[in-house]
Amino acid sequence: MSSRALGRVFLRRPAAAQAEHTLSALGGRPVYAADITLNGGDGRLRVYAFERPLVEVGRDLEEAFGIHGLADRGASMALATARLRGLALRFIVVDLTGGRQTLVFAVEQTEREFAASKSPPGDGAVGGIPAYPGSRPLFKAEDNNTGMALAVSSSRAAAATVREFYRSRLHSDGWEDAIPPASENSAAGGPARDPALIVYLKPAEFCCVLAQENGFPDGTRITIVHKTARMD
Repeated sequence: MSSRALGRVFLRRPAAAQAEHTLSALGGRPVYAADITLNGGDGRLRVYAFERPLVEVGRDLEEAFGIHGLADRGASMALATARLRGLALRFIVVDLTGGRQTLVFAVEQTEREFAASKSPPGDGAVGGIPAYPGSRPLFKAEDNNTGMALAVSSSRAAAATVREFYRSRLHSDGWEDAIPPASENSAAGGPARDPALIVYLKPAEFCCVLAQENGFPDGTRITIVHKTARMD
């Protein structure tokens, strides 16, 4: 069944259930769900893993939810908002593995909570991870019960400069690369490649930093995901 047909099939469901079932029917595997605070407004975050490239997942989401901007070729990250009968649904779509796996963050809010969270946050720092100097915060989602936080900001700095800032800062704070640097992984004699997404680890913590230019009008988009294992 096509993604457009799926949208019609689930049209009779309550809006939140429609979104959840559509994402699962498109091949998304639920990996996380929590009530969150987004820029001061309440919401529900659901995260889905897709074993397909971002451009394919984005195209299906565009057709199913009647939105645009998620299927740009070469993108490592995309943003869009859908409206479903009183529900605002923000999508943050991230390429995790260079075209093999895509992660979809779907934030559900009532129209009232969506309006309350339109103003950007005061800063883009999450979980002790600093905002990039001079960056402009776009939004921040936090779940204090599970220690999960997501922040998106923009900067006029080059993406490689942003990645180097976080690499240096996090290493100095005791973080380690989850995957060895590209220079160590590149084929013999092949060029080293600086990945857009870098994952860092600490005992009981992980942090993902994604910095990508890709023609965004506001420069480089910076996405930070931080998770702390709660001990209580």
